[in-house]
Amino acid sequence: MKTYSKEEILAFLKEGKRDFSLFTEEERIKAATFVGNEKMKEELFSFAASQKDLPTVAPTFEQFARYDTDGDRDSFEEDLVSGYYITRHRLTAFFLMVYLYGKDEYLPTLQNTMWAILNEYSWALPAHMFNRSLKRLETDGYTVDLYGSMAAQDLSEILYLLGDKLHPLLVSRVKREIKVRVFDVLYGENPREFWWQKTKCNWASVCGGNVGTAAIYLYDDEEKLAEVVKSVIDTMACFLSGFSDDGVCHEGIGYWTYGFGYFMLFADVLLKRTGGKLDLFEDEKVKKIAAFPTSCLYEGGLSLPFSDAWKFAKVRPGMMNYLALRFPDLKLPSGEMIKNRFEMYSSERQAQDVRDFLWCGKTFDEAVYPPFVAPYPGAEWYIARAENGVTFMAKAGNNAETHNHDDIGNFAVCQHGVPLFWDIGAGIYCKQYLTDTWRYEFVESSSRGHSVPMVNGELQKHGKKKIGDTEIPYAAKNTVVREDGLSCDIAPLYDLDCLDSLVRDLHFDTKSGAFTLSDRYVFTKDGNEVRERFVSILPPVLTDGGAVLEKGGVKITVKNQNGVSPVFSSEKRITTYGKPADGDSVYFTDFLFEADKNLETVFTFTVE
Repeated sequence: MKTYSKEEILAFLKEGKRDFSLFTEEERIKAATFVGNEKMKEELFSFAASQKDLPTVAPTFEQFARYDTDGDRDSFEEDLVSGYYITRHRLTAFFLMVYLYGKDEYLPTLQNTMWAILNEYSWALPAHMFNRSLKRLETDGYTVDLYGSMAAQDLSEILYLLGDKLHPLLVSRVKREIKVRVFDVLYGENPREFWWQKTKCNWASVCGGNVGTAAIYLYDDEEKLAEVVKSVIDTMACFLSGFSDDGVCHEGIGYWTYGFGYFMLFADVLLKRTGGKLDLFEDEKVKKIAAFPTSCLYEGGLSLPFSDAWKFAKVRPGMMNYLALRFPDLKLPSGEMIKNRFEMYSSERQAQDVRDFLWCGKTFDEAVYPPFVAPYPGAEWYIARAENGVTFMAKAGNNAETHNHDDIGNFAVCQHGVPLFWDIGAGIYCKQYLTDTWRYEFVESSSRGHSVPMVNGELQKHGKKKIGDTEIPYAAKNTVVREDGLSCDIAPLYDLDCLDSLVRDLHFDTKSGAFTLSDRYVFTKDGNEVRERFVSILPPVLTDGGAVLEKGGVKITVKNQNGVSPVFSSEKRITTYGKPADGDSVYFTDFLFEADKNLETVFTFTVE
């Protein structure tokens, strides 16, 4: 991505207008009456009416303290009476009622909700204060995290769009709190640098994008604004570098929507503020990133399950509408994979919710899933849909990614909305799951919860290995991504002196949806044990030399060509850390082998 000097940015700002139009009146009226927004409008009106006369209840100290004391974050964030997110959802609803639909009777409630947010002890989540949430902010300083930056963006955008409708005292307090909690922390007399300013993950775009747009809305000093914008563009360049050259988001489609969505938000506001002169969309890699969702969304609401994937992730209509205008030849996801809803959605994102209404144009009615082949050599991924609807995904790469799972060589397959051998996606986002010390005890992120081998009882390793003064990720080597699958040597992931190579080859038939998996082991000694594991969320039926998964008329059969029959085991997922596992079961179909110095295992998979 091209970056710019402060002088270049200042020149662009001077060519633009301080009072630029974020949304024209024509766009506002179109959004308020657009037929494709009717479902969202219905849910918005229902939620706003149900909340209008309710008091805003702040989380208790006990709820705030739970993350640092026992690792729970849901009590503070998710509680539907006093939780952090419900306040943000209310803010968005009341703002849309006033701005988009002209329902000024919601203005007092909107202002009360804004006031409550201004009174919060911290805009940052306890989970994002790195075990410092119970220290005094007066001595420890404000944290600019995803939600601290989001509050700055959301409140400043409300000011920008509603203007004189808001009470002057409220306007003054919004500006002051954003200055103290965000701008002074990042750009004041003693500026602090945060890790997200130079990271490659979604934090860069979300935090940077929010801070950048808030500054564009609030800064009158163009010299100072140019410094902020330069800083944010540099952060956005780091963010885009985290995607593979072929546009893959290693964090999965949910984080594509989140991270790339806030990149789009900032890029659009910057484009309008500079009168069209500074356009971050004019980048070939951005176009490739925009095309990524079409490979990731499948029938029945299924989506690409790698990494910390969210179950049944969908993409936003606002993003798809905007990208379709910027890239007219862009293939769009099937209509049923568009989140055309106004509902509590993971965590509340006002800016994206607002643009789901305002960036409108298409109704996304069609539900079409054509066959495709999407080899991604840059990411070391392979995704394809066969002519009969079987969709196959496989990955190599490394085990030092953001939201990492130990899953190199893993694959997943589904047909007609039925997940067959499947990657189980994210675990619960408690403190322990987000800390490397405990993370890989969870089945979701450990290699024991993925369709990869265990070698001499060892699981795959994660993070980086220190060799001399250098740290290198535990990664596959010699990866080749083809039109019909991929191959890679995953021996380095096990870091065993006795294992010279472990070449996994996955071959997919794009007509029949059948595929073959072969693993070729080369050891330095005899007397080895190999456990080939295949993971599913459907219980297998074991057969002589294989197993069958079946649901809703869809069936997959795995057969071992070495003549070995499988064994069965299962594990329940954790839903509340510190309590017995009581979640859905994860099923393991394991094939056990004794190996001397050479072993090749071959498995065939057929889908009916």
